[in-house]
Amino acid sequence: MVCGQARALGRQHLFTLLHPSRYILQQLSRADRLAQDHPGFLWRIPDETIASEIKASGFDNRMSATVSVWKRLEDL
Repeated sequence: MVCGQARALGRQHLFTLLHPSRYILQQLSRADRLAQDHPGFLWRIPDETIASEIKASGFDNRMSATVSVWKRLEDL
């Protein structure tokens, strides 16, 4: 069992090294979901809006950004 878990973990690290941007996007999506489930969260710019604004501005499509609104600073 431990050997299989170690192999799976090794494959995940290899994937991360070979495809870092995909891994980062997966983690950003996870962080976004966690934030949206938090009681103090109000709103954030949708991913599609960010992507189209970045493209329209002439920036590299590997760039990302986010903006969110919270009830109180303490909620962050």
